[in-house]
Formats: sequence, structure tokens, C-alpha cells
Amino acid sequence: MNPHFERASALLRTGRTEMAADELRLCLAEDPNFAPAHSMLALCLAELGQMQQAEDEAVAGIGLAADSDFSFYALGQVRLERNDFRGAIAAASEATRLDPDDADNWLLEARARIALRQWHMALEAADRGLRCDPEHVECNNMRAFALVQLGRGEEAEHTLEASLNRDPENVGTHAHQGWALLNAGDRVKALEHYREAMRLDPNNEFARMGIVETLKARNFIYRAFLRYFLFMSRQKGWVQWAIILGVLFGQNALRMLSDSLPVAAPYIMPLYYVLIVLVLGSWMANPMFNLLLRLDREGRHALSETQIREMNLFGGVLALGIVCALAGWVFDVDLLLLAGVGCGFLLLPLACTFAVQRGWPRTVMVMGSATLALMGAAIVGGAALAEFGDNQQAFDFSMGLIAPFLWGCVLSTWASLILSAFVPKR
Repeated sequence: MNPHFERASALLRTGRTEMAADELRLCLAEDPNFAPAHSMLALCLAELGQMQQAEDEAVAGIGLAADSDFSFYALGQVRLERNDFRGAIAAASEATRLDPDDADNWLLEARARIALRQWHMALEAADRGLRCDPEHVECNNMRAFALVQLGRGEEAEHTLEASLNRDPENVGTHAHQGWALLNAGDRVKALEHYREAMRLDPNNEFARMGIVETLKARNFIYRAFLRYFLFMSRQKGWVQWAIILGVLFGQNALRMLSDSLPVAAPYIMPLYYVLIVLVLGSWMANPMFNLLLRLDREGRHALSETQIREMNLFGGVLALGIVCALAGWVFDVDLLLLAGVGCGFLLLPLACTFAVQRGWPRTVMVMGSATLALMGAAIVGGAALAEFGDNQQAFDFSMGLIAPFLWGCVLSTWASLILSAFVPKR
């Protein structure tokens, strides 16, 4: 065995990915046709974020050893990191065909299935991996995650407890136990497991996100929305769309029914307002409670740097809107009231921007939100020119922008719904 390859393997086991990649390059300099080095280098490059180079190396490994399951495993792992989940499943299927007794190959398929919300197939893949290795911790974790999403939370908790008994310091198991407990409503124990996962690995993103959600769930209002979010996360894509469209069209139907049957209005309108709160809350609850965490001594440390920047922007627009609205109301200045209302509407596209995946969907939403912000500024600016400069043309221009601005803010929610269905490849 090439000594550079052996050193790279040892370095990878200790998490020194860059040094491992350097050793693998030295190995390939000596023997360019050594397929395992290409495949392992692909894994290193994917971890370092060099996705295209990683896929090139993985393909090179397959070209040199098309009968090796490790070659296809490496390609599948790279595709998983690139968010090419169907490509990852194709590679995993070939890896399991070549070596059906390797639990890691089944783990790869389970992870890709989970990313596509194929809960039953993910559970089946994880179970196949556990038949190969009954003590495979990561297959057990994927099995538990799939069980939670299938509504079998108690079974998932028992599965994870058994894993923790075998390996009490496994980061992934603690994080997934936290997820199972959060779904079951046990926030105290969930937070304990998330914190333990963060103690073992301060960079674990899954555990950090769990801490954020658990801390927000201390508020009874957010707990209600969290139950809704968790319920929706367990549904297939078409079911989610059916529920969303049902709520949106349902509120319009209730309003029309109330207008046509005034006698029944006192019974219909409360349900109508509940649906309005649900619709608005589904967009605003997450950023609003993230903002509260931003102001909380403990919570601000749980937010990522990106979330902190987002909340600074969201909080700035919210604060500006409140100040303008209050000042306009106290001093009876219509221009300030207009600015306050505009900031309030602008919070909706801003919240929707944070809800979509980074990449081109986020770019599209940023451009849309920026356009709406400019329109809002133009409306207030035109109104100011009309009021202080007696400029009728500016007033007409300003008033003409109001309808497109309001419709743009409302339609940003639909744009976000459509864009959130896309997971851009890295």
C-alpha cells in the first residue's frame, strides 16, 4: 500500500482533511492510476467545499475501478454534498449492488432518501445497513430520523437510547435524540442532548439549529407554530402544497360565506381570522422569534453569524417601521404613517427571503425584496415632494406605485413557496 495513502487515511480519521488531501496528491503524483486515491481525494475536496473538483476526482476513480463499490460510494457522497440527491441515490444503488454487505453504502442511500423526504425508503435503507452491521451508529441515527418523520417518535427514542448506551459520546446520536424529543414536545431533555452534541462538536450545524428551535419554543406562541412546522416537515411535497392551498383558498371561501350568510358571520369570522394568523405566522414567526433570540442573552449565542446579520436587517426595518408609525400617530404626520406602513409590508418579502435556500433562489428573492424596498422609498419620497414641494406629478407617481408595491409584497409569499421547492446544486 502506498505510504502517502496510508497517511491520508490516518489524517482523515482525525479530521485533518487538508493535510490528507495533500498526501493523496503526492500519492497520485507517484501513481496516477491508483483509483482509491482519486476516490478518497474526492471525499476530501467535497469536505473542503471544492465540489466540481471533487466530482471530477470521483468520476476518475470510477473510470479506473468501475467494479469497486468505494468508487461509487465516493461519487454518491460528493453528489450528496452537492445537493444532487437523485444522483447520490443512483451512485449508492450501484455501490450496494457491488457490495450489499457494507453498511456505509446503505447509509449513503438512507441520507439521500431523507433529503428527498422519502421516509419509508430511507427507513428501509437504514434497516438494510443495520442488518449488515447491527451496531452501525449512523445507520441507527438515520433510522431514528425516518421513524420520527413517520410519526413513530417513541420507537425512535428507544432506538437512539440504545445507541447512546453503546456510544455515549456520539455527536450525531445526541443531536438526533434532541430532534426526536423536540418532536415529542420534551424541550428540556431535547435541549440537554443538543447542548451535549455542541459540547462534543461546537461546529455541528444540526445541533445548533436544534438549540435555536428549542429556545424559541419556550414561548407558547412559537410552540404552536413549531408544532405546525414539524407537522408540515413530515409531509410529502404534494401534501404540503395541498395544505397550503387549502388554507389560502379556505380563508377566501370563509369570507365569501360570511358575506352571503350574515347570520352565520359571528361563527365564521373567528375561523377566518385564525387562518389569517396561520398564514401570516407561517412566514413571520420564524424571523420574529429569531429576532427575540437575537436580543436574548443566551439565545444570541445560538444563532449563526448569517442569522445574526439577517436579524439585524429584519430588526432594523421593524424598528424603523414602529418609530415612523408611532411618530406619525403622535404628531399626526401622514407621511410618517405611510413610511411605517410601508416598512410593515416590507417585512413580508424580507421574511420570505430568509426562508428559501441559499444560491440562485435566495438571489432571486433578494433582488425582489430590494426592488420592493426601492419602490417603497420612491412612494415615500414622491409623497414628500408632493407635500413639501407641491409637486402633483410626484404625487401621481407615488400613488401609482402603491398598488404594485402592495401586490409585490403579497406575491412574494407565493414566489417564496415556489422557490423553496428548489435545492440548488453546489
